[in-house]
Amino acid sequence: SEFPPSIELGCRTVVVPPWLTWMRNLPDLPFLVYGEQFARRCRTLFADDRPDFVYQRYSVLNYSGAFLADRLGCPFVLEYNGSEVWVARHWSTPLFFEGLADRIEQANLRRADLIVVVSKALRDEVVARGVSPERVLVNPNGVDPARYHLGIDGGPIRRRLMLEGKLVIGFIGTFGP
Repeated sequence: SEFPPSIELGCRTVVVPPWLTWMRNLPDLPFLVYGEQFARRCRTLFADDRPDFVYQRYSVLNYSGAFLADRLGCPFVLEYNGSEVWVARHWSTPLFFEGLADRIEQANLRRADLIVVVSKALRDEVVARGVSPERVLVNPNGVDPARYHLGIDGGPIRRRLMLEGKLVIGFIGTFGP
């Protein structure tokens, strides 16, 4: 399947589906194995056409971006939205292989040439974990205030969605405990 923004930019899109049916019920390991499968597939895809850099949004037990950047000899940019180990421990089910997940998370932070975070709080977190401030870029989440503000007439969209006279609450973000 094609990804519309990549078509507009003239970029090639390749989907690497997981092939983990037999591991589905094992704790944590499917994440690790899929990262390995993904990295091997990408290494093959880019063997003759080295990218300018590898950009990875960090996810638990995933070192594929660092692996690829090393093998392809290019910079590694890591998007980091917080510690997946911390999230699992405090907001979900603790990881079965928490120690390994923590070591992979730390290795990603150490290896990244640039770490992109969405807030000063996350910047402070990675700096406290030993990352040089010069390697951290704060790119805040946000909205276009020209499109989302209290003065917008919501009548047309309310009519289209049959919400006239009803309470509507909008939210842009992530819900969590």
